Amino acid sequence: MKNISRFSDFIVESLKDIIKDNIPPCGWKKITFEDYHTYDVRSEKFTEEQLEFIYDFAKSYNLEVHEWNLGCTIKLSKLDDFGIIILKDFEDWFLVRLEFTKPFLYRPKSCYIVDQNDSLQNLLNYLMENEI
Repeated sequence: MKNISRFSDFIVESLKDIIKDNIPPCGWKKITFEDYHTYDVRSEKFTEEQLEFIYDFAKSYNLEVHEWNLGCTIKLSKLDDFGIIILKDFEDWFLVRLEFTKPFLYRPKSCYIVDQNDSLQNLLNYLMENEI
Protein backbone atom coordinates (compact mmCIF):
# COMPACT_ATOMS: atom_id res chain seq x y z
CA MET A 1 0.00 0.00 0.00
CA LYS A 2 2.89 2.33 0.73
CA ASN A 3 4.24 1.98 -2.84
CA ILE A 4 0.90 2.92 -4.35
CA SER A 5 0.85 6.10 -2.29
CA ARG A 6 4.34 7.00 -3.49
CA PHE A 7 3.41 6.24 -7.09
CA SER A 8 0.36 8.50 -6.89
CA ASP A 9 2.56 11.27 -5.46
CA PHE A 10 4.93 10.75 -8.39
CA ILE A 11 2.06 11.07 -10.89
CA VAL A 12 0.76 14.25 -9.25
CA GLU A 13 4.23 15.84 -9.27
CA SER A 14 4.76 14.85 -12.91
CA LEU A 15 1.51 16.52 -13.92
CA LYS A 16 2.53 19.70 -12.14
CA ASP A 17 5.81 19.75 -14.07
CA ILE A 18 3.91 19.30 -17.35
CA ILE A 19 1.77 22.34 -16.52
CA LYS A 20 4.86 24.45 -15.86
CA ASP A 21 6.80 23.14 -18.88
CA ASN A 22 4.14 24.22 -21.38
CA ILE A 23 4.19 27.95 -20.64
CA PRO A 24 4.00 29.97 -23.90
CA PRO A 25 6.47 32.79 -24.70
CA CYS A 26 4.22 35.42 -23.07
CA GLY A 27 5.11 33.80 -19.73
CA TRP A 28 1.61 32.86 -18.56
CA LYS A 29 -1.17 30.54 -19.52
CA LYS A 30 -4.73 29.86 -18.56
CA ILE A 31 -5.29 26.75 -16.47
CA THR A 32 -8.45 25.03 -15.32
CA PHE A 33 -10.10 25.83 -12.01
CA GLU A 34 -9.34 22.25 -10.90
CA ASP A 35 -5.63 22.64 -11.75
CA TYR A 36 -5.58 25.89 -9.79
CA HIS A 37 -6.95 24.23 -6.68
CA THR A 38 -4.98 20.99 -6.93
CA TYR A 39 -1.66 22.72 -7.51
CA ASP A 40 0.53 22.41 -4.41
CA VAL A 41 1.71 25.95 -3.74
CA ARG A 42 4.92 26.22 -1.75
CA SER A 43 4.30 29.79 -0.69
CA GLU A 44 6.96 32.46 -0.46
CA LYS A 45 6.60 36.07 0.56
CA PHE A 46 6.49 38.68 -2.15
CA THR A 47 9.76 40.57 -2.61
CA GLU A 48 9.91 44.33 -2.10
CA GLU A 49 10.20 44.80 -5.88
CA GLN A 50 7.11 42.68 -6.50
CA LEU A 51 5.12 44.49 -3.81
CA GLU A 52 6.15 47.86 -5.21
CA PHE A 53 4.96 46.86 -8.68
CA ILE A 54 1.67 45.46 -7.37
CA TYR A 55 0.91 48.55 -5.28
CA ASP A 56 1.79 50.86 -8.20
CA PHE A 57 -0.40 48.78 -10.52
CA ALA A 58 -3.30 48.91 -8.05
CA LYS A 59 -2.93 52.66 -7.63
CA SER A 60 -2.98 53.22 -11.41
CA TYR A 61 -6.33 51.37 -11.70
CA ASN A 62 -7.79 52.57 -8.35
CA LEU A 63 -7.85 49.06 -6.91
CA GLU A 64 -7.91 48.07 -3.25
CA VAL A 65 -5.04 45.85 -2.06
CA HIS A 66 -5.48 43.19 0.61
CA GLU A 67 -2.58 41.06 1.86
CA TRP A 68 -2.91 37.86 3.84
CA ASN A 69 -1.39 34.40 4.32
CA LEU A 70 1.77 35.88 5.88
CA GLY A 71 2.49 38.04 2.84
CA CYS A 72 2.19 35.20 0.30
CA THR A 73 -1.21 36.17 -1.12
CA ILE A 74 -2.50 39.50 -2.40
CA LYS A 75 -5.95 40.42 -3.64
CA LEU A 76 -6.53 43.40 -5.92
CA SER A 77 -10.19 44.34 -6.04
CA LYS A 78 -12.73 46.89 -7.04
CA LEU A 79 -15.70 46.88 -4.70
CA ASP A 80 -18.68 44.90 -6.02
CA ASP A 81 -17.01 44.33 -9.38
CA PHE A 82 -14.05 41.95 -9.49
CA GLY A 83 -11.06 40.57 -7.62
CA ILE A 84 -7.65 39.38 -8.78
CA ILE A 85 -5.97 37.00 -6.34
CA ILE A 86 -2.21 36.48 -6.70
CA LEU A 87 -0.52 33.61 -4.87
CA LYS A 88 3.27 33.71 -4.77
CA ASP A 89 4.76 30.28 -5.35
CA PHE A 90 8.33 29.10 -4.94
CA GLU A 91 11.01 30.51 -7.30
CA ASP A 92 9.01 33.40 -8.79
CA TRP A 93 6.03 31.38 -9.98
CA PHE A 94 2.58 32.80 -9.41
CA LEU A 95 -0.97 31.51 -9.51
CA VAL A 96 -3.53 34.16 -10.45
CA ARG A 97 -7.32 33.95 -10.25
CA LEU A 98 -9.78 36.46 -11.65
CA GLU A 99 -13.28 36.38 -10.21
CA PHE A 100 -16.21 38.68 -10.78
CA THR A 101 -18.46 39.63 -7.89
CA LYS A 102 -21.42 41.35 -9.54
CA PRO A 103 -24.35 39.08 -8.71
CA PHE A 104 -26.42 39.83 -11.80
CA LEU A 105 -23.64 39.15 -14.30
CA TYR A 106 -22.22 35.64 -14.04
CA ARG A 107 -18.77 35.18 -15.49
CA PRO A 108 -16.70 32.11 -14.70
CA LYS A 109 -13.50 32.41 -12.72
CA SER A 110 -10.33 32.46 -14.78
CA CYS A 111 -7.13 30.93 -13.45
CA TYR A 112 -3.57 31.38 -14.70
CA ILE A 113 -0.05 30.18 -13.98
CA VAL A 114 2.72 32.75 -14.42
CA ASP A 115 6.45 32.15 -14.57
CA GLN A 116 8.25 35.44 -13.74
CA ASN A 117 7.76 39.04 -12.57
CA ASP A 118 7.61 40.46 -16.11
CA SER A 119 5.04 37.87 -17.07
CA LEU A 120 2.94 38.81 -14.05
CA GLN A 121 2.97 42.42 -15.25
CA ASN A 122 1.93 41.27 -18.73
CA LEU A 123 -0.91 39.14 -17.36
CA LEU A 124 -2.27 41.86 -15.06
CA ASN A 125 -2.24 44.38 -17.92
CA TYR A 126 -3.95 41.84 -20.18
CA LEU A 127 -6.65 41.18 -17.57
CA MET A 128 -7.38 44.86 -17.04
CA GLU A 129 -7.46 45.68 -20.75
CA ASN A 130 -9.19 42.59 -22.15
CA GLU A 131 -11.05 40.63 -19.48
CA ILE A 132 -12.51 43.28 -17.20
